[in-house]
Amino acid sequence: MSQGMPEEGSAFLGLCAAMLRTTPGAPSSALRAMEALRLRGWRSAGALGAQPAGSLESLLREAGYKGHAAPLSRRLHAMAAHLAERWEGTPDALRLAAGGQVAALRRLLRKMPGLGKAAVDSFCQDMQLLWTELYPFAEPRALRAARRLRLGGDAAALAGNCPPEELPRLAAALAQIERQDGYTLLTRRLSA
Repeated sequence: MSQGMPEEGSAFLGLCAAMLRTTPGAPSSALRAMEALRLRGWRSAGALGAQPAGSLESLLREAGYKGHAAPLSRRLHAMAAHLAERWEGTPDALRLAAGGQVAALRRLLRKMPGLGKAAVDSFCQDMQLLWTELYPFAEPRALRAARRLRLGGDAAALAGNCPPEELPRLAAALAQIERQDGYTLLTRRLSA
C-alpha cells in the first residue's frame, strides 16, 4: 500500500479483520488469516463470496482457528453475501447510506451478519483514519485501559496523547493490555 492511499478493498478487509479479531483465538490467528486473504486476492465481498465454503474454512483452520473455522467461515460468507445483495458489494455504500452519521453507520454495521458490537467497535477503531467521521474512536476495552493508566476517560482525551494517525494503534494496544490483563507487565517495563 502506498503512503496515503488505502489498500484495495480496505473497508471490506477491515470488516473481515474485525470479525476475525473478535472470534476466540490468538491474535496471531487473525493476522495469519488476513495475510492469507490478501495473498489469495479475496479482498472484496464478491471474491470471498465466490469461494467454496471448504476453501475458506481450510484457510481459517490453517491460520489457527481450529474449532471455530467452520462457523467463522459461514459468518464471513454471510457477511459477503449481505454486502453483495444489499450494499453493492462494498462497505463504502453502507457508509454513504449513513450520511456521515456515526450512530447510523454503527446501526447499519450491526445489521451485518456475523458482526456483533465488539466487531463493530473494532472496525470503527481501525477505519477512523480512512472514514474520518469516526475520529476519534476507541473501543470500550481501550477506554477502560486508558482510564486505568490515566491516559484519559474518553476517545477525545485519549487522542490528545498521540498524533491522529497513531490513535488506532494506541487504542488497539490498550485494548490488548485490557484483554490480557497486562497491567503488571506494562507498569514493570515502564518503571524499569
